Amino acid sequence: MKRRDFIKKSCVGCGLVLGSSALLSLLEGCVSVKVFNTSIQNHLIRIPLTSLSAEEKLKIIRTENLEYDILLVRESDQSFRALLMKCTHNENAVFTDAKGLVCSVHGSTFDLNGEVTNGPALKNLQRYMVSRDGQDLLIHLH
Repeated sequence: MKRRDFIKKSCVGCGLVLGSSALLSLLEGCVSVKVFNTSIQNHLIRIPLTSLSAEEKLKIIRTENLEYDILLVRESDQSFRALLMKCTHNENAVFTDAKGLVCSVHGSTFDLNGEVTNGPALKNLQRYMVSRDGQDLLIHLH
């Protein structure tokens, strides 16, 4: 094999390896979170506990009436937290990743408590009170 051909093939091989590892690291950062579609009644979102599997730590709550989704975070079997998935920096939607929530527009990051971990956002995500009513969770929107 000629030196020039060897270099070409080696460069292509290295490029494929580097590109594949970069893509793999991006995919590892993605978190698949199931969405629960529901409605709002009297400033409350009702979520049946039967719709939450024991393994699910996160669930996206989506309604027609809210512009942004709500992230329901399981703290324990009996304790949950609800975060509005709206960046406090510039009101863009945030998405979940392996470590918390990220704004894709300016890169602000938040932990699963809704606290800012990296700016430019300065304020924490809006939290909603979560209570239990029999076999349902209630997210209080006021």
